[in-house]
Amino acid sequence: MRVMFAKSPNVGRGRPLGKLNKMNLPACPFAACWGGTLRQVIYKTEDDRVAAVTGVGGFFPREELDASPGATNAGVDTLLRGNFYVVVKYRLNETVRLGSATYYQPATGDFQDFLALEQASLQVKLTDRLELSFSLEITHDSHPPQFVDQSDVICRTGIEYQF
Repeated sequence: MRVMFAKSPNVGRGRPLGKLNKMNLPACPFAACWGGTLRQVIYKTEDDRVAAVTGVGGFFPREELDASPGATNAGVDTLLRGNFYVVVKYRLNETVRLGSATYYQPATGDFQDFLALEQASLQVKLTDRLELSFSLEITHDSHPPQFVDQSDVICRTGIEYQF
């Protein structure tokens, strides 16, 4: 189970961010970060059918790594990471929307230490109040904590009802 709080309001072209994760990973039960990005719309149709946004920024993550038997990386991990991303949204018709967000987040002191993330989504409007959603999230950490896989794939399906 992953409990997450994230706050990311738009402020002009900038976006401050803060995030807390309480995770049930034995190697990393707690993570937090703060930072910000500057974003720029690079393409948008007049009818908002297609939009593309890019952004650049940075953040300071803090991960508390537990001591596991045989682990040598226990303690608190903090460093400055860059944040580069591209978001594309496409409305196929009045009922179907597609989205993709791709992130590259290198450590500023070592560009071989990076996080990569792809979030793809499909939303299908079934009625005025009911929507079906599918998402795929692929993550890669080039230097994960010990005993944690470098890559992870998560598929989600959801139903949203608006009251």
